[in-house]
Amino acid sequence: MQLQIRTSSVVYDLELERRVTIIRGLSGTGKTFLWDLVRRSVNYKREIQVTCERRVRVFDEVPANWEAWGVNNASTVFVIDEDTYLGKWESEVYKHLREYDCWLIYITRKSEISLELECAISSVKCLHTSGKYKTLVDAMPLRGVTKRPEKSGELL
Repeated sequence: MQLQIRTSSVVYDLELERRVTIIRGLSGTGKTFLWDLVRRSVNYKREIQVTCERRVRVFDEVPANWEAWGVNNASTVFVIDEDTYLGKWESEVYKHLREYDCWLIYITRKSEISLELECAISSVKCLHTSGKYKTLVDAMPLRGVTKRPEKSGELL
């Protein structure tokens, strides 16, 4: 799924391959700015253009009533910053997001990733900047598996 967030000074062109995408990296790379653009896009539609086949919103608080929330937010792409306090409800949040066919972009500076997210290693990305364009690249490149050479049926 393609997600593009565009302003006059920056363009985030993100290819979301899986239901959960984790964007990690050092401070100052544009992760929280991405979250803030999505948050502000609700009120500033002329200045901040969000293009996606699904509705895109920030997830900034745990709802009191999941059923009513789910009806209004099913199939949404949610952006969660690591500073959003989910507290003891963290596993419930991820469970309900999956239940309501929501996609999740989780932004973090930590190298450890919550096991509650249950995501593939290929879902862990970082932002790559080229001019005013920001795209996703693998944060944890996969290495090919190599076997040690055999000699006379025995491993060296």
